[in-house]
Amino acid sequence: MVDNSLIRLEGLRKWFPIRKGLRRKPSGYIKAVDDVSFDIKQRETLGLVGESGCGKTTIARCMLRAIEPTSGHVYYRKDGSFIDLTALEPDDLRNIRQEMRLIFQDPYSSLNPRMTVRNLIAEPLIVNGVARGAELELKVADLLQKVGLRPEYMRRYPHAFSGGQRQRIGIARALALDPNFVICDEPVSALDVSVQAQILNLLQDLQTEMGLTYLFISHDLGVIHHISDRIVVMYVGKVVELGYAESIFRRPTHPYSAALLSSAPVPNPELRSEKGQRAVLRGEVPDAGSPPSGCYFHPRCSHAQDKCRNEYPDLRSISNSGNGEHLVACHFAEQFSFKGVFDDFEAGGST
Repeated sequence: MVDNSLIRLEGLRKWFPIRKGLRRKPSGYIKAVDDVSFDIKQRETLGLVGESGCGKTTIARCMLRAIEPTSGHVYYRKDGSFIDLTALEPDDLRNIRQEMRLIFQDPYSSLNPRMTVRNLIAEPLIVNGVARGAELELKVADLLQKVGLRPEYMRRYPHAFSGGQRQRIGIARALALDPNFVICDEPVSALDVSVQAQILNLLQDLQTEMGLTYLFISHDLGVIHHISDRIVVMYVGKVVELGYAESIFRRPTHPYSAALLSSAPVPNPELRSEKGQRAVLRGEVPDAGSPPSGCYFHPRCSHAQDKCRNEYPDLRSISNSGNGEHLVACHFAEQFSFKGVFDDFEAGGST
């Protein structure tokens, strides 16, 4: 089988020390990301979902080495072979970072209000010595046109634009160095629904035009359904389910994934009434500094058994998916038949 992965994570961990006392010695660790492994294929969109605090953004920051992983590896395909980003020296890492960019969540705080649009987009080009003078002006104008803005806007400041326009500027800035891989960290969560659809469609058009690969982080299942090829579901720093979007939306196999899908709003009132009783999770998300024994989800799972309380399940492949590999971390996944929401989204519409 041909390996067409662009990014591969193997055993990635990020533990933050809990320091107490006068000497600030570690008394424990918050396991924000704990033994996470998955790959992102070239030109695909991998959706990363889960409740707030489950480790989604921490994974993204570790992949870019904006923070240093505690352990594990992040491999990036460069010229046909994989490079371990966690082992690179700063100078080598800087060159790779030109191919890996980030679109931020908040279009209001991610742009410097004292810089013009021209300077905001030109900054990465200048810092990396890519363009200057007339070539720089043409590059900025071209980037603005790519994201649906007029070139004459480059002389304005961010305050003159709406939220959707600011996010387009942020996208243009992220694309300035012609990257291969873009991390979208909840890029539409701060926007109105109608504007969300415009930005999502823009991202898809740019992906087709430029051959981009996306890691798309969100907690909005409608957005994830609209844009993702595959989905990773996380819970308290661990991957609990991974598979193609259609498979997970139609038939989730982990109780947590099923509960997330059950909580998704259905726009069609008739389907909403037919959907029946939602799966309501009891209890609270466990503290990542002191997670429960066994499966982290077992205190909130109505299907938990003794094995769940004592032994953490491996992330393993299951055979009930007809659309490619489907991984789940549940001892009894084959015994469940949860109802998905794929058909509800198709009939009722999504973002």
